[in-house]
Amino acid sequence: MVDWGDVQRLLSGRRFQLALESVDYAVFLLDPDGVVRAWAPGAEHLLGYPADDILGRHFSVFYPPAEAGEGKPARVLAEAVASGRHEEEGWRIRSDGSRFWANVVVTTLRNDDGGLRGFVKVTRDRTERKQQDDHLRSALEIAQATLAGRDDPELLRLIVVRARELVDADLAAIALEDPTGQELVVQVAEGPLAEAFQGARLPAGGAPAGLGAVVTTVLDSGDHRLGALIVGNRPGGRPLMDAERAIIELQAAQAAVAMDYRRTRDELQRLAIVKDRERIGRELHDGAIQSLFAVGMGLQGMAMLTPDAVLRERLEGAVTQIDEVIRDLRGYIFGLRPGAVADRQLGLALDALAHQLEERHGVACAVEVDAETASRLAGRAAEVLQVAREALANVGRHAEAATCRLSLRSRDDQAVLVIEDDGRGFVPESASGTGWGLRNLSERAAALGGSLEITSVPGEGTSVTLRIPL
Repeated sequence: MVDWGDVQRLLSGRRFQLALESVDYAVFLLDPDGVVRAWAPGAEHLLGYPADDILGRHFSVFYPPAEAGEGKPARVLAEAVASGRHEEEGWRIRSDGSRFWANVVVTTLRNDDGGLRGFVKVTRDRTERKQQDDHLRSALEIAQATLAGRDDPELLRLIVVRARELVDADLAAIALEDPTGQELVVQVAEGPLAEAFQGARLPAGGAPAGLGAVVTTVLDSGDHRLGALIVGNRPGGRPLMDAERAIIELQAAQAAVAMDYRRTRDELQRLAIVKDRERIGRELHDGAIQSLFAVGMGLQGMAMLTPDAVLRERLEGAVTQIDEVIRDLRGYIFGLRPGAVADRQLGLALDALAHQLEERHGVACAVEVDAETASRLAGRAAEVLQVAREALANVGRHAEAATCRLSLRSRDDQAVLVIEDDGRGFVPESASGTGWGLRNLSERAAALGGSLEITSVPGEGTSVTLRIPL
């Protein structure tokens, strides 16, 4: 029979305390049922319980409630009885409700005849090492995802998932600034409280309501504020410790770097595309157009020299076709070079396309452009012009129309470009591969993040509608 009082007096003795002064772990004894019977001073320092408060209580109080409810403490003792020793790592709870990552060793104590006398339990605090390892793994994963070019929603979700896991919070969310800069809008949220906060609008710099302990860390890139990383627990939940707040701040700094990298890379890609389009435009102008012009001049000279009227007419027809091709190429160059759009506002550029339709094909084209809508599309003007140019080219080549109308206006937070004619019309479902370029138009609309609708009835004209989210 163990005299637990004698054991407790031994553990509390001055000599035993001096022996444990330099160690950073808790030592305490359990009886065969898992009840704490002897408590060393180091255990009070680590777990927060004075001896008078913990003696006689079951050691399951050190486990998170979910694990205690699932019977984990009993399984730990059973494993120690079966093998003589059980070691594991996991979260443990202090008397104030805070948690720490523990390395735990449970060793059986037996009588001379092999009977079970109880257990010695040694608990070490390994929280700092755990946090460092987890943070390094998180940093590496986010860096790899950033360099691999993961989409923004996917990258943001990875950041908040890892932020929540690092501190075991009830909520982690990233909110980005809205266009006004006056509010933050939650773009992605994770955790038990995620549904209540997804899409929520928050005051810029303010903490969200409905949380207890919360850390809101600004995401910024130099002087530019991107948004905020929000991590918190439900009202009445456990507090976030200083070490956890430091982890959240580090996670926010990495999130800002990842987001800024993505934005910088996208801008560089955009500039590379612009540069490539400028190069193609120069090559078309200086190479293909000049060559076609020379061929046309040669054919025109031959037509002037030949006495054969039929041959002369065919040569002049070929020259006319070459002129059409040159005009088309110039139209492509105009669309390829954003510099051309910068020199002329989108409204003026659309008006110029309509004027070309009248000049080439004799189709009267009215233009109605809302200046504010055109201004909001300035960054995508070249792509919008390409769609308009191809749609108007279809009117000139295929519609046999007398009149056409081009309009650009805003509706339901969308830019709506409409090109309609009074021509012969067609059946859109059967027009694939007939030279109308409908697939190309649809692909251009998709590249703009918009949608294309084509309505046409034989004999009643055609309407092409492009909708672009603003």
